[in-house]
Amino acid sequence: VHSLDYSPSEQLAQESHERDLASQSMMTIMSNLAMVFLKRGDFVNADKAGTAGLRCSDKLPADDVRAIKAKLLYRRALARA
Repeated sequence: VHSLDYSPSEQLAQESHERDLASQSMMTIMSNLAMVFLKRGDFVNADKAGTAGLRCSDKLPADDVRAIKAKLLYRRALARA
């Protein structure tokens, strides 16, 4: 995750497609991480990972992230239940 976590000044220096790629990658990683936390019974961190992934999905076009956003919402809901 640290290789995808850019400072604000680094984000401004990136081109649009680079920012989209970083957001897409981070969203997928957070979805997988939420699932790992759920399987371990760590519901607090599963919720945090799901929320972080959803924040990344807000930066991308809705049609491109529909499936992964559904997974993130589902996993976050399981963590909160």
